[in-house]
Amino acid sequence: MALTSADAQTFERCMSVAGVAVFPADTVYGLACDADEKEAVRRLYALKRRRPDKPAAVMFFQSELALTALPELGDRTREAVRRLTPGGVTLLLPNPAHRFPLACGPSPDVLGLRIPALGLEAAALHEVRWPVLQSSANLAGGAGRAPSGRGRPGAARGGRSRPRRRGAAGHAVDRGRPHDLRAGRRPPDRPAGPGRRRRGRRRAGLSTTIAPMRIAVGSDHAGFHLKEHVAATLRAAGHEVVDVGTTSPDSVDYPGFARDAAALVAGGEAERGVLACGSGVGVAIVANKVGGIRAVNAHDPQEAEMSRRHNDANVVTLSGARLEPGTADEIVRTFLDTDFEGGRHARRVGQIADIEA
Repeated sequence: MALTSADAQTFERCMSVAGVAVFPADTVYGLACDADEKEAVRRLYALKRRRPDKPAAVMFFQSELALTALPELGDRTREAVRRLTPGGVTLLLPNPAHRFPLACGPSPDVLGLRIPALGLEAAALHEVRWPVLQSSANLAGGAGRAPSGRGRPGAARGGRSRPRRRGAAGHAVDRGRPHDLRAGRRPPDRPAGPGRRRRGRRRAGLSTTIAPMRIAVGSDHAGFHLKEHVAATLRAAGHEVVDVGTTSPDSVDYPGFARDAAALVAGGEAERGVLACGSGVGVAIVANKVGGIRAVNAHDPQEAEMSRRHNDANVVTLSGARLEPGTADEIVRTFLDTDFEGGRHARRVGQIADIEA
């Protein structure tokens, strides 16, 4: 069974929570984690029992994504990358910008690059846009295992061709069936810190560990009931809510409500904004027209988390037609409880501000 777009999304979500994934590469099964997440890299190395000073390769699933991420490569090197990839080789490239330092070990001037040549059954992984630190799914010094049915479409899963370390990583993506390797458990929580969610006691609704904020909320008729639910949950958690409307499920136009809530955030009168309409898209478009607003239409907590960590989003928009109230609560809780990482992401957010100017 071939992998699907849903499997590629599962893989990316595993990366977004500092998980370690097992996946079928073009040679043997691979282990992968976010190449810039220190805790994720530590976990991957621990699974392999690999010395932390040994370098690893950074894998992209498309050659052009790699070249975009490494703009300092010279023309001859870029042409070599295009000619030699994708394929079952690791290219050792000059790394004058010292990118992906966690993968480089004691030699930051050299970067190992992998771009796999995936067969038809794993081709959906080409949709993954996340650069990952990658290694074979075996103990250090041991032989890797080839994915089942290599070269034989439709071959059965399982048997001796499965990776040895199964049950230790966070997720496996194997022939179209993503498995949580610990009987339904999520990857373990990361310690609190910049860009991390400060996890407290879990309960329905919003965590009481979040410091009280002033939050602007708004919706049209299609998002009214979800907005009312979220506003009540926010108040119960101790937040101050500024509700710009609408005040009933009667049909109204969304742009004015989205503009008013976004303006409160942009003007410093509210710390964050929560908007809802039928899809969450319309209010996001309006909010992003207001200078200083970075609105995300979040469909799940992982998207909310990444929008805060990497984009410093200050408004989250929700689909009143598709989201259950409990899911909306978790999205908003995550959005409020996640810090901006800063660093290289601050430079990129600054570039967004330059475009607005």
